[in-house]
Amino acid sequence: MKRWKWIAIASLVAFVVLASWNVYDRASLPKDPGYNDLITFLKTDHSEVNSQSGYVSHADFTARFLGNASKQKIKGYPVVVALEYRLLVFASFKTEKGWVYIFPANDREIKLEKGKSFRGLNPKDDSFGAGNDTILEILILGNY
Repeated sequence: MKRWKWIAIASLVAFVVLASWNVYDRASLPKDPGYNDLITFLKTDHSEVNSQSGYVSHADFTARFLGNASKQKIKGYPVVVALEYRLLVFASFKTEKGWVYIFPANDREIKLEKGKSFRGLNPKDDSFGAGNDTILEILILGNY
């Protein structure tokens, strides 16, 4: 995919995710979580259960998930991952252990590494079908 197309698509995804991401209390903005705080949040978050009927995109799940994290004062960022023929949207969090990536549709931690196979890094996740799943680009969106 040409670089300008990648930037245009990522910008559009960022707009959709960030436009629906609500921070209700601006006086007390969310902060980067500790890893244990993030795991505790994952155990209590149920944004994947409250989905509407019909198709819900990764961007929708990510927006809902990051909104719920923000309400708990946990700062997170949308991350766009480019594979050969598709874009994926996940949530990312900056912790003392480095960047942690979450698949909001199932509240599970995933691994991302440019140039590696998505399924090779995440063998429990078979929801992306067949085809080339090499991670071409990882773009974390936001001010961190």
